[in-house]
Amino acid sequence: FDTDATVDYFWVVNSNATTEGGNILASTHVPVADTYITLRVAIDSAGGARYYINGVAVGYKALAVAITAAATLCPYVSLINRAGGAAILTCDKIKLWQDP
Repeated sequence: FDTDATVDYFWVVNSNATTEGGNILASTHVPVADTYITLRVAIDSAGGARYYINGVAVGYKALAVAITAAATLCPYVSLINRAGGAAILTCDKIKLWQDP
């Protein structure tokens, strides 16, 4: 989500080795100040990623990540402020699991 972009919408992004990709989501998925949302990424065995906002599927990227049984993945939550005003990102909870 980038308020300095032409449109203030969420992006679904990925990085697979040296290949990066991203798609902008529809305007119906804009976050609202002081309102919690739930974001989810589910990665399948082929390396595709399904993206969800508040339980609703909003995107799919084939070959989003390089997946092997031994692959170690980690979440990344970030806030970058390119302007002088204050910006706050509240991350209430991160839950990770792997299906057996």
